[in-house]
Amino acid sequence: MSKPIDPIDLFLEAQRLASLSQHDEALKILHEVTTLVPDHLDAILTIGQIQTHLEKYGDAIETFRKAESLAPDDKRVADSLANLLPHVVESKEIRRIDNEFTRRIENARRGQKDKRVIDLNTVLRYYQEVHGSDAQTTGDVNFISFCNKPHD
Repeated sequence: MSKPIDPIDLFLEAQRLASLSQHDEALKILHEVTTLVPDHLDAILTIGQIQTHLEKYGDAIETFRKAESLAPDDKRVADSLANLLPHVVESKEIRRIDNEFTRRIENARRGQKDKRVIDLNTVLRYYQEVHGSDAQTTGDVNFISFCNKPHD
């Protein structure tokens, strides 16, 4: 007769794996724990923390909301959601800035006779507005490589 699976042992093994950056294996075990004990708050919080670390912010929000439904007054749940918020806001802000940057580049290109040449001064001014006035001297590789590529 085999020994029954102990959720506590599984949880401890998942924590060990997560500490070794073996996140996929840790998540697999943590999901097994939550199958055995659906309201295992520590396992749920650890899943959310790993998802946040892996930048799976949508999944992390869902996971922390589940934890919140189980323990609405638990400070760890509130802290986890609060720690996740800057990542979500930052991602949305970065997308907004990238979209604006792309729009301005497209507008600059439309104004040129040769569509493969853009007015780098116009683009650089906007780039500096977004990334600070020293953007020109730092030589941002992404900016320079983008501007040096021919665009159709």
